[in-house]
Amino acid sequence: MTSGYPLLNIIVALVSIWVTMIVPFSVMVAWISDQSPLPYLLPSLLLAPICFLAGKWSVYLTKTQSWFWLMQLFGVGCIALSCTAIGGMLTFFLPYRIAALIVLFLAIILIWRAVENANKIEDTFLEITSPQLSTPMKIVQLSDVHIGSRDGRFLRRVIHQAIQHDPDLVVITG
Repeated sequence: MTSGYPLLNIIVALVSIWVTMIVPFSVMVAWISDQSPLPYLLPSLLLAPICFLAGKWSVYLTKTQSWFWLMQLFGVGCIALSCTAIGGMLTFFLPYRIAALIVLFLAIILIWRAVENANKIEDTFLEITSPQLSTPMKIVQLSDVHIGSRDGRFLRRVIHQAIQHDPDLVVITG
């Protein structure tokens, strides 16, 4: 999504990268070192433009595959940021290292489950009757496939699974 303000787009991208991909890991390094994260945050600001340029460059060179991995990394960063926020609350009554271990454990579990759920193709069968249909009709509805951010292998799995149902009609929604 572009707004017609290229500088604003770059600033939003830099802030998003810093908040979701750099801050959680900088805070984790500080906590594991049993230190306050504040001294780690200012230097981490320098990483945002580097990450932005590296991401832009890799998407430009390799097109879709890099975009897929950047979106995966962004998702991991969002989970890590949420876990780090929980860890921040834990540091009020736990030592930094203990909070870091809890956050790390929680983040690993949540990321593992997110990846597992994102790659699962779920079939749900529903029978609908209507007097307006003269013959039964088999419809396959594909939903939440995220066509633009997924690699070809996943989409081939989705198509293969849909074909296995021998549908009369395929609709893509959501």
